Amino acid sequence: MVGGELVARNLSLLDYLDAEGQIIRLLANGAATAGEVYRAVEFSQPVVSKKFARLQDEGVIVSERDPNDRRVIWYRLSPDFNLVDNLDESSLALPITDTKNCELQDDA
Repeated sequence: MVGGELVARNLSLLDYLDAEGQIIRLLANGAATAGEVYRAVEFSQPVVSKKFARLQDEGVIVSERDPNDRRVIWYRLSPDFNLVDNLDESSLALPITDTKNCELQDDA
């Protein structure tokens, strides 16, 4: 913020999602290889690899080797994971019902 005015930035949804959120968002569109996920998200390969492991342990995603090229690993959302059912008000950064109490603060 500059002088109490909001400065416009060219932001996308990815600017607001952590690594797990970016992976889930990508896989919500269908299966992807590990390489495709690494290139699509805004985090390093080691961070994404750790998140893959955590998301698999929690049953959010599943992986399988490509039958035609065993070096390739495909990731997809688990059939048991329902993206919509897993969103609730507590997962929002700012509850929608509380926006009337928000006000712009002047840092100057």
